[in-house]
Amino acid sequence: MKKFFKRFWWIILIIVVAGISVFVVVTWPEPPLAEIEAARKALADAKHSQSQTFAKKTHDEALRCYDSAMRHWKSENDKIWFRRNYSMVALMANKARLGAIAATKSSKENKSQISSRL
Repeated sequence: MKKFFKRFWWIILIIVVAGISVFVVVTWPEPPLAEIEAARKALADAKHSQSQTFAKKTHDEALRCYDSAMRHWKSENDKIWFRRNYSMVALMANKARLGAIAATKSSKENKSQISSRL
């Protein structure tokens, strides 16, 4: 009879540990890597189009949004896994991406206007 109860408790323990493991894996928050990568690529394109010179205000705003996203990401990573919320990181990364796209477009327009004036 004692052997049966020992096996029973081992089986219950294994089921509980497996259940907790599955719960942790399912509820683990994923960082917004795609949004960050898109913002990084858009900022690189903006820098390539010399938007820091021809659309300085828009470019600086996009950089501030990207830096803010990185700060939020770091602060979220400092928290324990079940308290993390990456929504602000994704929001700021998307804002940085849109700002960088606008800076690229504005830079191209400003370059063409300057060249046509000359």
